[in-house]
Amino acid sequence: MASDTIVDIYCHIMPEKFSGEMSRIAPRLGNIAARLRGVKKLFDLDERFREMDQFGDYREIVSLPNPPIEDFASGAIGLELARIGNDAMAELCARHPKRFPTFVAALSMTDVEGSVKEARRAVKELGMAGAMLPSNGEGIKGHFGAKIYWPIYEEAQKLNVPLAIHVGALHHLGMDTIGVYYPVHALGHPFGIMAQAAALLSYGVFDRFPKLRVGFLEGGATWVPFFMDRLDRSYPHHLQVDIDGKFLPSSQPDVMASEYFRRHVKAGRIFVGFDCDDRGLGFAIQEAGNEPFLFATDFPHESFDARHCRHEIDELLARGDVNQADKAAILATNAKRFYGIN
Repeated sequence: MASDTIVDIYCHIMPEKFSGEMSRIAPRLGNIAARLRGVKKLFDLDERFREMDQFGDYREIVSLPNPPIEDFASGAIGLELARIGNDAMAELCARHPKRFPTFVAALSMTDVEGSVKEARRAVKELGMAGAMLPSNGEGIKGHFGAKIYWPIYEEAQKLNVPLAIHVGALHHLGMDTIGVYYPVHALGHPFGIMAQAAALLSYGVFDRFPKLRVGFLEGGATWVPFFMDRLDRSYPHHLQVDIDGKFLPSSQPDVMASEYFRRHVKAGRIFVGFDCDDRGLGFAIQEAGNEPFLFATDFPHESFDARHCRHEIDELLARGDVNQADKAAILATNAKRFYGIN
């Protein structure tokens, strides 16, 4: 890839076959189904390509849009939907490799064993670059530090592919009675991924699986310094020990929580998607380094059109609080490291 290539690591697409099967299985998805039908660029490749061409050398790593499969299907049905979606995305990438270098596979987390097998198939037979997990929702029981999910981490590590955690649903986050949508949307995205980041970190998942790479997407970058600061306030006063009285790997008296987080960032285990208009991006880079941050637009949802997205990119390139090395890293280099693409 050229030095001016932009790699957008978080874009959605709705293959026709997957869409038809989803509608058949869950005909009453309601508002979200109507919203998906209204986003033409999820379906219409000609319109999508016209938009993409306005960015220059711009590549998209694609995944299925919400709702998560786990929210409306489970067991064998959920896994079959994941297979249909993954086959369709692999076909799109094969037909348009300059536009879609690779895709992020869907799994069905209600069946962990089946998801492990599907991840293996998607890598070995389809060439996927990673797998997507919802941060929360009906199909996610508990947290991602729980042992029930460890087989997925073990397989991802073995296959050398990352896992991307994105917003799953916006309920069960303490805001279910708020009837105005914008604060739920604004806060639900970072709240869900922060909770899962805390679970993975505190349960020592990155120590147990040292080659695992996890990206936290669709929550912006500015939660990162807040997260590090809040953990440091609690960490020294609430260190935990195991049944033998030994400190947990993630709960050591000689290191602060922010440094523990930063250590995994520097080791290439933790990545974070940012929004171009994150006003605190420069400070987030100052606190955590530029290594974790990934350019992620949520195209074609939040970036409504090429003009809007191009404006955001131009503003990012002109920012004085983010230096040139940081810009090169967060616009392309980090994505290549995260997904292992050239």
